[in-house]
Amino acid sequence: MCRSYLISFTVAEYYMPDRVFQQFGKMQGIPVTPPKWDRREKVGVHPTNWIVELGKQIKDWKQRERNIVKAPLDKFGGVLTEDYMAWYNMFTQGKTPFRRPSQSQANRMYNPL
Repeated sequence: MCRSYLISFTVAEYYMPDRVFQQFGKMQGIPVTPPKWDRREKVGVHPTNWIVELGKQIKDWKQRERNIVKAPLDKFGGVLTEDYMAWYNMFTQGKTPFRRPSQSQANRMYNPL
């Protein structure tokens, strides 16, 4: 998995595999902040050359091998770290905070591996 732009014709979106590690049996860490990108509305805009318009994103895609994300295998059965939970709960203020499952609950959780 790598951090890179996914490009489809006039649309480019930054892919952040850091946010889905747990789904692939990896340790879920705190995701990095995505790069700032000027999301201009492209409706009605018809540039003559999309290679120029999306040049930075295409260059990033061509160098995607440099952006491979490595994460350790999850040895704890999906139980999230205290650091991750503190980060997660910062964004869920006013909502019921997510709490880590106990080890017995984690053992009963779905594990595709």
